[in-house]
Amino acid sequence: MTRAALASFAVGLLGMGIDAAHAGRPLSTDDAAILPEGACQLETWLRPSAHLHQFNFQPACNPWGGVEWGASFTRQHAADASPQSLVGLQAKTVFREAETGSWGAGATVGVVRAAGGGSTGTLRAGTLIVSAAPTAALTLHANVGATQEGPRHAIANWAAAIEYELHPRWTLVAESYGARHGRASHQVGVRTWLDPDRLQLDATIGRETVGGTREPVLTLGLVWVWERVFAQKGLLTPTNTERRAPN
Repeated sequence: MTRAALASFAVGLLGMGIDAAHAGRPLSTDDAAILPEGACQLETWLRPSAHLHQFNFQPACNPWGGVEWGASFTRQHAADASPQSLVGLQAKTVFREAETGSWGAGATVGVVRAAGGGSTGTLRAGTLIVSAAPTAALTLHANVGATQEGPRHAIANWAAAIEYELHPRWTLVAESYGARHGRASHQVGVRTWLDPDRLQLDATIGRETVGGTREPVLTLGLVWVWERVFAQKGLLTPTNTERRAPN
């Protein structure tokens, strides 16, 4: 589940109205890329704010190539509700990878189930993704999707983001995201590799509408990446792992 869809569902179930908005942490906008075959990653992030506190735990793996499978686990507490848990599953594929000077496209489908907090429900979501890399340092992303809870009508959502690599270890990001009939949210942030391509630290600051109130939102996150996890356990053939091994 993209963070845009997850955020929309979390806010919607709490009766605060859907205010929607994953080129990877710290972006909510998704990118036209998946993990290399045999690799896994774990994203965790904390979102403290006056009206909604969240802790998110999101593992993902690409065991066989072609499709990246992910799960999301969120624990949140709104100011006017008891704690709530959300569990999600997602599949993501890429039709064309974005390379420098070209564009790429992909799609995700997923489902999130929420329990507690005075409400229970299931959200289904789908997103189309387009990414472009005009230069080696600059990457652009755009998402268009929809979410649907139970028998209700689907709600369209969108997201757009920009990434600029200042240095191989440092990248600046900015994005906007929203849903139909809702106010857009905005955030800027930075990511840095503590251990290149293995351990990342990131942070964002922005503004969202929560419970009808426009408020500043901060997120802090960590990302761990493990290459060729499945190959090490003998779950991929040598031919496949050699073909997709990183340069």
